[in-house]
Amino acid sequence: MQTVGNIFLDDSKAFVCVSFVLSFVSIIKGHISFVDARKKGHLPLVGTVILLAYFGLGTIARLFATIRFFTPLLGLFNVLKLAETGMMPASAHTVYDVNATTNEVTSLAEAWGEIRASSLSDLFSGSAVNYLYLSIPPILILFHLLAMLTIWKCFTIKSGYWEVLYTFVCPPLFVDWEQFHNHNGLSVKGAWIKSKFMLASGIAVSALENLALCTPLAMLRYNMSLRVAALEDMLFVLLPQERYSVQFVNALLAGAGATFLLALPAAQLLLSLLYFKHGHAWSKLLKIE
Repeated sequence: MQTVGNIFLDDSKAFVCVSFVLSFVSIIKGHISFVDARKKGHLPLVGTVILLAYFGLGTIARLFATIRFFTPLLGLFNVLKLAETGMMPASAHTVYDVNATTNEVTSLAEAWGEIRASSLSDLFSGSAVNYLYLSIPPILILFHLLAMLTIWKCFTIKSGYWEVLYTFVCPPLFVDWEQFHNHNGLSVKGAWIKSKFMLASGIAVSALENLALCTPLAMLRYNMSLRVAALEDMLFVLLPQERYSVQFVNALLAGAGATFLLALPAAQLLLSLLYFKHGHAWSKLLKIE
């Protein structure tokens, strides 16, 4: 008989999935609860549903950006297939080339030995890679703090600077026109305009950070191009799985650009607009203006 404990202990995949779902729900719930607390519990059901979509989308985007960041290092999705197949031995009895002048025969093993990979790390390793993974996380954290603190300062937000910690996953939807109207003395229309500019600034910062997390993937693509060029110079043809690996990395990079620069910001702006127009506690007042 299998108990709940046995399932978690015996099946690591189930444990990881449950842990991921609980963490995901906890992050979204934390953000929604923070907005609800700022509204003193006056958060309509429609607003909760819209916020669920907004924070869920931002969390998933941040998660996928993080996965892209570690993909080359961990060799996820067979992105290191060029190195894996490059470690395969070649036949010493197969003729690769014959010198027409000296009649000297070069075996396939000799030719392949010049570009043969010794390990999976040959495609993505070295001091540059180590520096990349050691420097990007602290640089992004520092960039985020400085960028968001600058936004807080520029928009003269009269609230604690510690609130920027809530913006690491999603842009700051919790600072809205109501706060500018009540604490900064702006009209509803002026507060709404200021709120939109601030939210757009936060979304732009988030998009830049997500793109920066794709730097290792771009570096892997560059190393792949060097490897493919070396194979083509030696007249070696890419295997189907190697070609698929290169195409998959290209798709990851193209998808990152399209998602983080176009689709995600547009979706976040749309959801934030829906929230303020239909899910905010004082959305009727904003409609009148």
